[in-house]
Amino acid sequence: MTIPDTSIHWPGRFATPRVLARPLGGDDAVLFAALYVDAYTMAQVGEPLGPEAADRAFAAALRQMRRAPPSARYWRLDEGDDPLGLLSLVPDAERRTAETGLMLVGAGRARGIAREVLAALLPPVLVPGGLDALWTRHRVGHGAAEGLMRGLRFEKVGATGWSRWQMTAT
Repeated sequence: MTIPDTSIHWPGRFATPRVLARPLGGDDAVLFAALYVDAYTMAQVGEPLGPEAADRAFAAALRQMRRAPPSARYWRLDEGDDPLGLLSLVPDAERRTAETGLMLVGAGRARGIAREVLAALLPPVLVPGGLDALWTRHRVGHGAAEGLMRGLRFEKVGATGWSRWQMTAT
């Protein structure tokens, strides 16, 4: 069985009215580490990483993006000159579905940034020849994430210990 290269549908740089999303690059290590070591940010994602583990995770993310075809895509999110966070897209082995994740610095939270960015990501990746579905997860009881997923019309599909949501291509 041939595994399709759905990455041809993943946007490189894209913009919303307030946010520029550009592929993660070598100069983004400080932002990446700041998010992954921060206990508040990681509370709904997993355990915070130590600085060395964050550096290894950053290097791994860059390697995933450089594979041919890429095995993941990560974007840095900025509002003007201000860093807002990171967005990721990590497909499964068959490259038919992918997990998306979004982490924002304090200045990016509770402002509709997550909704704006995810709404811009959905159309190009959920197209014929693209992904069949996009999914995300968060800790049970994360009200902001639940509201975001409902607002974007993701369907709750349950997962042990997590709330899992999925958007299927139409």
